[in-house]
Amino acid sequence: MSLTPIQMEARFTITAKRPDVLAQDEVLYFEARGEDGAITATGFSFGSFGGSADPMGFIGSYDTKPLKTLPDEVTFVPFIRKTIPQGPGKNALFETSYQEENAFTVKVGQ
Repeated sequence: MSLTPIQMEARFTITAKRPDVLAQDEVLYFEARGEDGAITATGFSFGSFGGSADPMGFIGSYDTKPLKTLPDEVTFVPFIRKTIPQGPGKNALFETSYQEENAFTVKVGQ
């Protein structure tokens, strides 16, 4: 994880506990939280190294400019965003499910 007064970039690898952890219409993201609350995400990249139960690489970019102080540690909370189609000519809805029980904290500089 790299952290500057302008941005934070986090890179890590995760392994799903089950191969069916995500449905076809679901995407996994990570909310970053510091001492001042949520840190705004600016971009995500996620790639599988094989099947759905194999390790997946994650790269997240976050905007740290609005923070009063840079945090000493950051907690990453996974959340699943499910797309709910609404029919022809209508915008899809999104359902977000935070996985607080799977959150993890990283000290800056690790």
